[in-house]
Amino acid sequence: MGEDELKNHLTNQFHAVSEAYELLQKHQNTDLRDTAATSTEPSSQSHYYDSDIITKSEEQHFREACIEFLGVDAEIVEESKRCPLFREWLKGRTVDAFLWNSFLMKHGGLAPMLRKKKTLNIAEGDDGGKTRRRRRK
Repeated sequence: MGEDELKNHLTNQFHAVSEAYELLQKHQNTDLRDTAATSTEPSSQSHYYDSDIITKSEEQHFREACIEFLGVDAEIVEESKRCPLFREWLKGRTVDAFLWNSFLMKHGGLAPMLRKKKTLNIAEGDDGGKTRRRRRK
């Protein structure tokens, strides 16, 4: 097997594994949400977030790597990873596709690497339960 054939084979394997991982994540997320929605126990009603898997330091490292190696923001990389046309382009044999594939192989593949923003519960606020009141003059 020549070097080009080996690179092409490894790239195809990488994409197959990434797609399988995403499929498993999708089913796991659905199962966890269904369990939380149907259960009446308070302990099982917790919500599942990708941010529980991705640490802040991992996200920061990914953001810095995107700028340093690819020259684009992490949000653009995440949006690209979800695009079917981009995935087809990654299978190509161009220098740029090889660069992106190398980057993705070192930084989490096609799996999401940014934490989702948790919505703020208005009743709780973001100041630890302290209440603020404004005086009228």
